[in-house]
Amino acid sequence: MKTKLLFLFTFSSILSFAQTNLVSNGNLESWTDSTTLENWTIENNVSQNTTDTAEGTSSAFLSLSDNTLKPKILSQVPLESGIEYTITYKYKYVSANFGGSHPVTLRIVRESSATTSSFNTFASSNNWVTKTYTFTPDQTGDYDLSISIATFDSQPFDVLVDDVQVYDPLNLSVTDLDTQDNFKIYPTITEGKVFFDGLNQESDFEFSVFDTAGKKQNIKVENKSIDFSDLAAGMYFVNLKSETQTVTKRVIKK
Repeated sequence: MKTKLLFLFTFSSILSFAQTNLVSNGNLESWTDSTTLENWTIENNVSQNTTDTAEGTSSAFLSLSDNTLKPKILSQVPLESGIEYTITYKYKYVSANFGGSHPVTLRIVRESSATTSSFNTFASSNNWVTKTYTFTPDQTGDYDLSISIATFDSQPFDVLVDDVQVYDPLNLSVTDLDTQDNFKIYPTITEGKVFFDGLNQESDFEFSVFDTAGKKQNIKVENKSIDFSDLAAGMYFVNLKSETQTVTKRVIKK
């Protein structure tokens, strides 16, 4: 435990936390058509809205007319066991009958997981509202994250949803060293290889991968990729070091 804390403390002396949204298309900007939201599953009466958004140019319009057909948007989010994530989303109650009978519900679940969570909120105005929750999974893997609406009094109503985000607090990036602004490593959640771009002189960097206990792993680096295939599932730190720069990124191996 002391080794792990010392390792993380050493990294924290040169790193700052950077929020990366783990929800693919979480800003709800990419639609194939007016009723098909990319990387999301839509149920019942959900459509694209381009006239009223919390950010960007699109939001999701959820319209409830019958409580047996509850509108819902659902996406899968890869999470790491034991990490406390911050979940946020924005919603706007469009109808006039806001109050305590029409919940907007965020749920995050995984089959066989004991940490299923459900959060209800009720509008008190027709303004955009930001909701924030925390969630700590007990398993590593994909969780279903959904936002839906329902009615307790059978009255119809409409809600806009936008900017759905799950922040990983351990996604780290360098800020106070002379790093290259264009450096990228992707994907940060993988079953095999991760790739990198933005190094002017790749040969000038030494690549290392460490687990959360600070143990260096055997890896293969070639063709601007790092192969995680032989590593156990879990969280790792990719460290790039030269005479003048140190870059560290976090990767989850599924």
